Formats: sequence, structure tokens, C-alpha cells
Amino acid sequence: MKIRHDDGDGDPTFSYDLRITDSTMSTPAPTSGTCDDSSEPDDSAAQAQPLALYEAQTHAFCVAGDADWLAFTAEAGTTYQIATYNLAPDVDTVLEVYASDGSTLLEQNDDYYGDASQVTFNPTTSGTYYLKVRHANANWGDPSYTYELWMTEDYGGW
Repeated sequence: MKIRHDDGDGDPTFSYDLRITDSTMSTPAPTSGTCDDSSEPDDSAAQAQPLALYEAQTHAFCVAGDADWLAFTAEAGTTYQIATYNLAPDVDTVLEVYASDGSTLLEQNDDYYGDASQVTFNPTTSGTYYLKVRHANANWGDPSYTYELWMTEDYGGW
């Protein structure tokens, strides 16, 4: 592998990100076991489980196509940071924020830091909003595919 700048010039201040992925997108072999995600079923906005400010939660993508939906209350003019972290191997999260109707997508992020996701959300109206967390590859799922989720007010950084 050779990495170089477009014009061939180099400089110690140049930086790059390198990500190596499986180009075949083959699905890892599932492990045996039951799903220990106590929030299930949470596969739609109607089944969304509550997420409180400063509450850390652990979830799992137990089967292929699994999505975890959460509901949270937000105040207009307050900026929120929502992030996934402590991802198990082979987990790549996508984080989506939906309006109170549960279908209007307001914010989305994939790979904010590695395979973890983070959104900054500043609602213009106070109310209930929905959060959907899914695996970036809908064909992947396994009880061991766990991640943690956290929501905090944004004070200009974590």
C-alpha cells in the first residue's frame, strides 16, 4: 500500500485517516446465546424505551437488522450530545434523531470516532424526540454485538 498527497508533495503537518474494511462485506459467524438486551422489544418509535439525561445504557444488535429506539425529552435552546461508545468487536453504529412524529429524520451520524457515532442536537421546540441506533450493516447482528449509549447537555465539549 502506498499513500501520497495528490500533487506528490509531503509535509510533516499533513495527516490522514486510514480505515481498512472487509471489501467482501461478509457477515461474521454468529455466536450462540440469548439476547441480554433488557430494553427489547424496542424496534420502532412506538416501542421506544426512555433515555434520561446523563444515563448510560447498554444495548445489543441481537439479530441482523435489529434497531434500538429510545425516547427522550428535550428543551428548546438546549444543546445535547448523544454518543455510542464501548463498542464490541464488529459493531459499527449509526445514530439517528427523529422528530416527535417518529418518522422525520433530524440528525444522523455514522463513524464520528472510529465506528462509534455522535450527534449534536439543538431542538427548536421542547418535547419528546426519538433516537434510533442501528448497525451500519443491516446484515450483521448477534447477541454479542453490544454498545453503550450516553446523552448529556453540551457545555462546549465532553
